[in-house]
Amino acid sequence: MFAQLVQSLNCKLEFNNLVQKHGSCHGAKGLTSWSQFVAMLFASLPVLIH
Repeated sequence: MFAQLVQSLNCKLEFNNLVQKHGSCHGAKGLTSWSQFVAMLFASLPVLIH
């Protein structure tokens, strides 16, 4: 269900363009910026639902 929510956002391309524009992935060694965003969104679900 969460994967469907993320897919319905339809913003991955725009998100990646902003990441490249601002260089926010420079020096990242672990997760990609998109993966980190999805992880933070998942962690925020209890707050968003409540």
